[in-house]
Amino acid sequence: MPSGRKETYLFSGFYPSLARISKIVKISTQELDREKQVENGVVGIPRKCLEAKAKVMASRGEWTPFMDILVLLIFGVVLFPNVDGLVDRAVIDAFLAFHDRKESPVVAILAELYDTFDQRCEKNSARIVCYTSALYVWLVSHLFRQEVRHACPLEGHRSCTRFR
Repeated sequence: MPSGRKETYLFSGFYPSLARISKIVKISTQELDREKQVENGVVGIPRKCLEAKAKVMASRGEWTPFMDILVLLIFGVVLFPNVDGLVDRAVIDAFLAFHDRKESPVVAILAELYDTFDQRCEKNSARIVCYTSALYVWLVSHLFRQEVRHACPLEGHRSCTRFR
């Protein structure tokens, strides 16, 4: 792998502990335990709690933890919104992978986009033929490394015509 390329984030199946989260957001483990919420089976930290902590950090001039909380909020509100007003543990795991190991969340963002398109189409009994197929092919070609790489990722895909 080239040295300038980031590792790709893939969910490990394990959620981060409150202790690990508390080190980054500078909120005690006990306070995080009190503040965490469960909505529709999803466990997370309320957005308002993180916003309040970010304001405190900014007023104190503690810019490193302020930026960490701001990036976590961007992950939770913009990139991976799941439950309104809640930054869930899966989002926190993606953020920590980016923060600690500099893993790129691009594949996870595209997977989330694909899932959103798929659910919306299924819900409305409609299909977005071009976007979901192209996104699916991109995901498969980047997630599952093959011995033989086609010049065009659509070549050989079962639902697409052959390109020459």
